[in-house]
Amino acid sequence: MKNLRKEKSQKDNSSNRPTLGVFIFGVPEFETLFHLLNRLNERGALDLKIYMTSSVFRIEPRALQLLKQARLQFRILPSKALKYLYWRHFHGMDAVLMLADPQRDSRAAHRRRNNYMIHLELPTIFMQHGVLQAEINGCFPDEKIDFYSIAALLMEYPPENLHRHFSAAALARVKVSGFVKKRCFEPNPLSPDISGQLSKYDLRLLICHSLRSTMHGSDQIRPFYSMVEKFADAHPNIGVIVRPHRGKRRKEYESYDRKLAKKCGNVHFMYHHHGPLKRMSITDAIHICDAVISTPSTAILDAIYMGTPTAVCLNFHPIFSELPQITDSDSIERFISNSHHSRASAESLITRYGDCDENIDRTCFEVEKILTQLPRRN
Repeated sequence: MKNLRKEKSQKDNSSNRPTLGVFIFGVPEFETLFHLLNRLNERGALDLKIYMTSSVFRIEPRALQLLKQARLQFRILPSKALKYLYWRHFHGMDAVLMLADPQRDSRAAHRRRNNYMIHLELPTIFMQHGVLQAEINGCFPDEKIDFYSIAALLMEYPPENLHRHFSAAALARVKVSGFVKKRCFEPNPLSPDISGQLSKYDLRLLICHSLRSTMHGSDQIRPFYSMVEKFADAHPNIGVIVRPHRGKRRKEYESYDRKLAKKCGNVHFMYHHHGPLKRMSITDAIHICDAVISTPSTAILDAIYMGTPTAVCLNFHPIFSELPQITDSDSIERFISNSHHSRASAESLITRYGDCDENIDRTCFEVEKILTQLPRRN
């Protein structure tokens, strides 16, 4: 009851502006939402109630300093408290901004919280965070998709050939946000040892993969690693940095990593918790490299918006069809030799997904408009 009274008092003593609630459980959510929340705070049309797990700052210490500089008000809670005592924190919120629709979110860790919000009939705004996202432009269920959320902020309006997967009500709730994930952090400094190793190369190539995701099967792991090994072995003057999705080590490809590291001394691995390149975010990785190759993922947009020559490998989606397509070691060589030619295809994607600052302002306007039209809950 003490926490509820405290939060009620905070709400009563604030302005009469609508209140938007946000729960941030990890660094990827922080990177996606920080600039949007900062801009909403600057515009002053809404009150923000931001809750974050302590793990965000343990994994990414730069996040705390960034929040302090932005003067964003937030509360830090232990991960278990935010996971299991979620019901304490909804008081005073007129709507919640989320990176997954509570009705479509399949993650077991969030199921009870999502069901509780639906039970409360608490309005939510769903925002697309990955350029390829299941039930948006990736894998679709058999039934038509509907959203619990009163609005879906998508990077682009679903193309006509995908309309059959959505209910009419779902399509009517779509608002276009474009790409809003601006770079958050200043680059992490490299240790003198790894900095010295990487400086000896004529070129540094970042290769990102998400081979464990639902969009890539285990049968693609062996040919992928064979391709990287063949290229790295033939080009000892090029430093190759391999980064799995979110820097996570997984048993599906751990043995391939060991074999590749033993075979090619110019291949380095970027794991988040291990090795000389640990605690490097995706933008840190892009910053220290001259070119990027990635399986279809948001890492491609991160690289393109940072102005880095970018190609796609194991491509299965038309979004990236205009980029250089990597299928074997020879195609990597062609890309590296003519990486500046990829800029035209990159520009088409920037045109497609828009300028980040303009997107952020437009999305802020949409969120503010939605909340001001809602009946106040408290």
